[in-house]
Amino acid sequence: MKKVLAIILFLFMSAGFLFAFTLSDSTVTVGIGFDTISGSGYSYDTGESFNSRILGGSAYLLYDVRLGQSNWFTRLGYEYILLQSNSVFKDVPYSKESGYSKSASKNRGGVYYAYNASKVVGFCLGVSLTDITMKMTNNETGIKLTNSFYAIGLIADCQFFFSERLSARFSLNPDFIFLTTDQYHMVDGTYDLTMSRSGFSAGYAVGAKAGLSYRF
Repeated sequence: MKKVLAIILFLFMSAGFLFAFTLSDSTVTVGIGFDTISGSGYSYDTGESFNSRILGGSAYLLYDVRLGQSNWFTRLGYEYILLQSNSVFKDVPYSKESGYSKSASKNRGGVYYAYNASKVVGFCLGVSLTDITMKMTNNETGIKLTNSFYAIGLIADCQFFFSERLSARFSLNPDFIFLTTDQYHMVDGTYDLTMSRSGFSAGYAVGAKAGLSYRF
């Protein structure tokens, strides 16, 4: 199941790049936002259920490509969670004294339909598949503990056009988690050990963003 899902995610998120080789009507968006993640799963070692969550500011990059002459677009997106707070990893609150560093990010691939209500205002609505990662890294040993959440999400944007090419974009992206992988990864010289457990789960992630878009 995990391998099949990984292949689907790869194909879905590669769509924008494949179209970019033949189409020039693409848009790049950069901006900041606020994200929250809360997902459950099952521990790779004990099999017991857990909850991981985090919230904080984010920086993001979106790459959209128009499909032919239609109003449909593909989207690839990357978000990195900054200024993290209220961080809990597998039911354990994070502290700076733990000896671990943390990181969190989202990769998104999707399609949406764009509708221009006027020359000034436009709206976008679509769906996406999202790969959400929360990672804890031991600062001394380099051991990585990772929670990967896979979700189906909504793309909902509002654009305000300053010119034909430049616009302000406001986005809301709720994601509904349906699968979680808990992973332990250690590398010691030539010894490489990975242990993981995947299973259907429940959770959510919500991101609210504001940025500037430029259409090439």
